[in-house]
Amino acid sequence: MPNLNGLEMASEIRTVAPNQKIILMSGYSEDASGELFGGNGGYGFLEKPFRINSLVKAVQAALD
Repeated sequence: MPNLNGLEMASEIRTVAPNQKIILMSGYSEDASGELFGGNGGYGFLEKPFRINSLVKAVQAALD
């Protein structure tokens, strides 16, 4: 993604597929990322580094 950050890419995806499930990941905390990204826009979120159980929970939450 040389020309877009993750949030911009997620927005582009939602333009084409409004119901697409998206999980954002960042090295920033969720609070800091929310400030940087203007809230998560209904996207899932994982703070890096994360453990596999956190990834599984995020995917399960996105699919519910």
